[in-house]
Amino acid sequence: GATLELMAGVPRAWLRNGQRIELDRVASYFGPLSLSVESKVDQDRIVAEIECSSNRRPSTIEIRLPHPAATRAVWVDGGSYDAKTERVRIADFTGKARVELGFAARQGDPRLGARN
Repeated sequence: GATLELMAGVPRAWLRNGQRIELDRVASYFGPLSLSVESKVDQDRIVAEIECSSNRRPSTIEIRLPHPAATRAVWVDGGSYDAKTERVRIADFTGKARVELGFAARQGDPRLGARN
């Protein structure tokens, strides 16, 4: 299956706290694509939502979500995180996905460590 790479060259500054990146039904090889990324680094997280539900949708999504201070995520929901590339891989993409990266462990947080 095909892989769609998103935000491979996004500057760190674009993900400073409070910044948003929005794409609304932009044309892609895989059909219309929507992407929303919100930086909440003051809350130690970055959240991304992806939608590409055409018949040609990719089977895998890779999205780079670099922390503005180059901090590595300590947990992830919605995919698998590669600290070296700062990418989250979403295998078996079904047309919609939500990814959340966490940059600090919190007491009592069941998401300690990366998980799929």
